[in-house]
Amino acid sequence: MPAVNFKSNAVLDSLSLGDFELLAPQLRVTSLTQATVLLAENQPGDLAYFPLNGTVSLVAAMRNGACIETGMVGRDGALGLSLRGEHTIPPGRAVVCQPGTAAVIETWKLRNYMREREGIRNSIFACQATLVLYMHTTAACNALHRIENRVARWLLQTFDRVDCATLLLTQEMLAQLIGVRRTTITLVGRNFQQNGSIRYRRGRVELLNRSSLEACACECYEAMQVKPGSHDAHVTLQVNRRDNVEVLSAP
Repeated sequence: MPAVNFKSNAVLDSLSLGDFELLAPQLRVTSLTQATVLLAENQPGDLAYFPLNGTVSLVAAMRNGACIETGMVGRDGALGLSLRGEHTIPPGRAVVCQPGTAAVIETWKLRNYMREREGIRNSIFACQATLVLYMHTTAACNALHRIENRVARWLLQTFDRVDCATLLLTQEMLAQLIGVRRTTITLVGRNFQQNGSIRYRRGRVELLNRSSLEACACECYEAMQVKPGSHDAHVTLQVNRRDNVEVLSAP
């Protein structure tokens, strides 16, 4: 079995050598299987996840079964963490979207390390602050931007977090995550295929022309390019006003 590079996760990579060497022996690798629920709504999780590849969708579900993605976590972030080092109640359901692997650690162990090591605590803070930024921008995007722009933004963000140019993705899955009807996704996908951005067949989406897809994406794609481990832990969120849309960004 090939050696696992824990530092392919941005949060783990942001740790100092001493903090990383302390934490690494406690990490183990687990597979992320598509559609697996990692964290249930209103239930504390026992594990913290640091994705190495693949993506996990944070989903808000309604009583009637309707749902929409409010956030996405890949190798740029982590799940099951708490700013205060206490047991975490997830803000929504965390479901594997694109299969991959993750480094995991028991939350009680991570809480102890957070209490003892300022560097680990600050990296967790930075990760969670960026996730809040992402979720706020996603909320604005879902409410105010055109479906075509949102789908292009979502596809690009997902491609950025996987190790290949092909996604395992059905139209039904994408429709649920975007919060629209499947027929709408069919029309948007057809347009993207006609302009040469993607190829879709049998539940697989292949990226053909990134520049073309980026031209279709809304400004939120650029606004959400901040990497959790790449900025100072004391993040300040500010509001930029462009095209009458409030977009949160980190300075």
